[in-house]
Amino acid sequence: MNTHCGSEETIDNATSTTTSYTTLYDSVFKYCADCHSPDGAEDIGIDFSQMQASYDAMYNKSASESGVTAPSDCQSLKLINPGQAQKSVVAGGIVASYSGNFDDDSCVPSLSIHESENALPSTSLQESVVNWINAGASYD
Repeated sequence: MNTHCGSEETIDNATSTTTSYTTLYDSVFKYCADCHSPDGAEDIGIDFSQMQASYDAMYNKSASESGVTAPSDCQSLKLINPGQAQKSVVAGGIVASYSGNFDDDSCVPSLSIHESENALPSTSLQESVVNWINAGASYD
């Protein structure tokens, strides 16, 4: 199990104002594979061990469209809702201020699980994920 999710080094060395998915994958999402992959502790249907596959499974798709195991109340919500981090399950799963911002109050992303497993990215990496989603969540 990770004692910390993500690597600050890649983000600190980023030069653009909007972080790319490649940078976020290398800094945040690939570490999710420790739990979220076919060989991980919590196979939820997204294989974070593969950069392109993880993006394709999350981008502008609901949990049900992606085949992700999620509470039934969250199945119709977008995992990554381009331009709307406040309505993206991924942001709600790692950023406390985004966790309760869904139209359906019964959908609570996995923030508490990530907190209890000490698997949250640092605050600056959380902000990078939110900024990337708000900027359209492009694959670059």
